[in-house]
Amino acid sequence: GLAPTMPADLAADGVAEVTEVFVPRQVRVGRCPPLPTAALLVSPEGRWQLGDREPATTVTGSALDLLLLVWRREVAPGLRVEGVPMEPLLALPLVP
Repeated sequence: GLAPTMPADLAADGVAEVTEVFVPRQVRVGRCPPLPTAALLVSPEGRWQLGDREPATTVTGSALDLLLLVWRREVAPGLRVEGVPMEPLLALPLVP
């Protein structure tokens, strides 16, 4: 029941690790199919792209909220999603 907390720069590193390391590796070793679409993740700490295609979705929020989203821990009410829904991407095994 505790609210998650983490320094913003550490959360930003976590988002970068998922988008730049975990997802490409999951696809490369066959644990995850190639992503059918892409999303741009935007926070004050940075911008990251999930997937190789032209982003069909932009998700804006804090780095911590984005990190929780890509790890499928929770969807923060403060996230702003524009474009196609994220659910098809989030249903994939993006992280080990």
